[in-house]
Amino acid sequence: MRNCFASIRKFTVFSRHEALLYSDFFSLAEDRFDFTLWTQSVPDWVTPEEIPFDGRYLCAVGGEDRDYELLVRFSDATGIPVLIIGRPNGIPDLINSPNVRFLFNQPFGLTWGYVKHSRGMVLPLKSNLSRCGQITLVSAAMLGIPTLAADTAGLRDYLDDDLQMKYEPGNLEDLVSKARTLYDCSEELTKVALGRQTHCLARYDRRHWTQTIEQQLAQA
Repeated sequence: MRNCFASIRKFTVFSRHEALLYSDFFSLAEDRFDFTLWTQSVPDWVTPEEIPFDGRYLCAVGGEDRDYELLVRFSDATGIPVLIIGRPNGIPDLINSPNVRFLFNQPFGLTWGYVKHSRGMVLPLKSNLSRCGQITLVSAAMLGIPTLAADTAGLRDYLDDDLQMKYEPGNLEDLVSKARTLYDCSEELTKVALGRQTHCLARYDRRHWTQTIEQQLAQA
């Protein structure tokens, strides 16, 4: 595999953790990997025809390396409703949990409509070495949605102590404590998230990718 990459001068990765990981895995010099934040446009969203749980729920989105089993255990322990929007192959066999609803393969705008109308988003990941979740975290930040995320190596470049809450991956007690705060203090935390929107829109603007590519071409 290393020989296949011999002619490539620069790789772009979306976390510093990945730069170290791939450098080691492919036996390539670390300076061949440029870290840049994920960038994107603000997600479009539409209001669902039916708001589940009368709007009093936490929401989770995505299918890669998600720890939905832990999130279901949180809901069972607290009685707090949870809406999970993902893929069928990423959902544990716990669909009969009374306070958890699963939706599969929803349209993009509708997905974020469900999140926008929730009391907050939880981003549960399975390991502190997880490399997933950046797009979901950035999308929520750009929409001003209060978020609780697993404290993982892949998200560490994105997590902002002034914006997102963090919990230890796999730790049910920590998740219960932090997610209960997210649910109970949603109005206050939403004001904070909306207050950071302008900062997030600038931080994740597409122009940063343009600058990265221009710098790489100048060094070619």
